Amino acid sequence: MEEAQTYYKKAVDLDMGIITPETSKDLGDLLATKIGNLYLRNMDVKSLLRDFNAMAVEKDKGFSLEDFIRTKITGDAEKRIERGYLLDVKGASDEAIQSYKEAVEIDPNNVVAHYILGLSYESRGEYDMAMEQYEKTAEIDLSKAAKEVSPEVMKILENYLDMTTKDGHRVGTVLRRYFEIISENPDQMTELLGYIEDINLDSISGIIKAYMKGGVMTETGGRIIRDPDDFKEDYEREKLRKEKAREVSKEPFELIWKYKTGRTIRCSAVSGDGKWIVGGSENGTIYFLKDTGELEWKFKAEEKVIAVDITPNGDYVVACTEGGEVILLNSRAGGEQVWKWDYSHKAPTCIAISRKAESIVMGTRYLEVLFLNSQGRIQWKHQLTGFCSDVDMTADGNTILACADREVHILERTELRPIADVMRTRDPVQSVGISPDGRYMALGTKNNNVLFFDEDRKLLWQSEVSGQVYGVAVAHNGEYVACGTANSLIYFFGKGGEQLWKYPTGINVWDVDITEDGDRVVGGCGLVFGNLYLFSSV
Repeated sequence: MEEAQTYYKKAVDLDMGIITPETSKDLGDLLATKIGNLYLRNMDVKSLLRDFNAMAVEKDKGFSLEDFIRTKITGDAEKRIERGYLLDVKGASDEAIQSYKEAVEIDPNNVVAHYILGLSYESRGEYDMAMEQYEKTAEIDLSKAAKEVSPEVMKILENYLDMTTKDGHRVGTVLRRYFEIISENPDQMTELLGYIEDINLDSISGIIKAYMKGGVMTETGGRIIRDPDDFKEDYEREKLRKEKAREVSKEPFELIWKYKTGRTIRCSAVSGDGKWIVGGSENGTIYFLKDTGELEWKFKAEEKVIAVDITPNGDYVVACTEGGEVILLNSRAGGEQVWKWDYSHKAPTCIAISRKAESIVMGTRYLEVLFLNSQGRIQWKHQLTGFCSDVDMTADGNTILACADREVHILERTELRPIADVMRTRDPVQSVGISPDGRYMALGTKNNNVLFFDEDRKLLWQSEVSGQVYGVAVAHNGEYVACGTANSLIYFFGKGGEQLWKYPTGINVWDVDITEDGDRVVGGCGLVFGNLYLFSSV
C-alpha cells in the first residue's frame, strides 16, 4: 500500500494527456477485471484517475484505488436509485424499474439496489422477477454492502420497508429476518422457495414471514418433515384438502410424497414399473427420484428444461431445453451424459423415448416432428401444419402421436420415412397420450376436455375437466387415463371414462405421466415454485 501510494502521489504532477484513448480503454479493461465490474469498461478512466489522484494527495493515510472505485460506482448506482424512487412516487413504475435495473447493472454488489428492484417487481405482482433479485442478495457480503449505502438511499429503502405486504406484514420486518436466514445459511434458500406451496401465500415477502413464524424445517429426501405443533394451520389445511379429494373420489388413492423444488416443474415422467420418477425444472435441473421420494441424482442443464421422458425400464432419461439442447442421460450411471446435441435451429418443444432408447421423437416450433436415432441424429422428419405442442410414442417406438392445433398426426415408423395419417378434431389439442401397446390414445384440449379413442379412432368417451389440459397419459390396454390441468387439478379416469378421483394441488399442473399398470401417477406443477407429486392411484 505504501509503495503504491508513492507512485500515486508522483502521478499528480504528470500530464494526464499522456493517457491516450487506447490506454484509457486498456485501463478500463484492467480495472474491470480487478474489481469485477463491467461498468468500469465504459467509464471515463482519465477523469477517474484524476479524481483519485486529487483524493490521494488530500489523504494522510493510504486510500486504495479499489476503495475509491467502489465509492465511485456506488455513487453512480445510487443516482439511479434516487431517480427511480422519484419516478415511483410519480406513478411511473415502468421507468422506475428501468432506473433500478441500471443501478443493478452499474453496481451488481449493491444489496439495496437488488432489494429495491425486487420490491418494485413484487409491488407489480411480478413475483418470479422479484425472487430473482432477492436471491442475488445471498451472494453479497452484507456487512460490506451496508457500510457503502448512503443515508439518502437508506431513507429510500426505509420508505419501501415501511410498506406492507399483501398478507399484511411490514416489509422491513420480513426482509430483516430474510437477511438473517440467508446470512446464517444460504442453503436454506431452496427451503424457503419450496415453502410457498404449502402455505398458499400470494407474496414473496409472505414466504419469509411465515418461515419466521413457523420455525425451522428439516428436509429428508424431497419430503418436508415438519412439527405439527408449529405448523398446525398448514397441517389442517393440507389434511382438509386430502379429505375433500377423497370425498368426491369413487376409488381410494394416496398421495405418497411431494418433492419440493425451487422452480416450476415443467415436465415429468415415470418408468413403466413406477420405480423411477424424473422431473424437469425451469431452473435447468433434472431431478431423478426413487419411488420412495429420495433423490438419486440431479443434472444441471444450461437452460430451463421444457420436456423430459424416461425409458419404461428407467435406464435412460431424455430431455430438451428452452435453448434447444437435446440431452440423453444414463440414469443407472448417476445421470451421466451420454450425448448432447444443439437443435436450437429446430426449436424443440416436446420429446418422447422408446423402451430401449433406440428411438426418440421430438416436436418443434417450426412445424415438424423429428425422429432421432439412439445417437441423437435425425433419421427422418415429418411436416405438420402448425406448432407441435406435444408428442408421445408406444413402448416399442413404432407408433407416434403428434398434435398441432386441431390435428393429431399418427405416424407408423418405418426405416426411411413414416406412414402418416391425420385425425382432425373440433377442439384445439394441447396434449396427447398413447397406451404402451398402441391400442388406445387420449387427447387433452385447450377447451377443457379429455377425449379417449381406440385403435380404430373411435371416440369411446369424452370428459369435461376444469382448465386447459396441459398433460395426458394412458396406461397399458387403456385401463386408466390421467391428466393435469391449468386449474391445479390432477384427474384419474377409468377405461369407461368414469372419474375415479381428482386432486387439487393448488398450483398449475404442467405435466402428468402414468405407469403401465396405472397404479402410479406422477405430476409436475408450479408457477414460480414447483413440486413433483407421486400418487398411488388404485
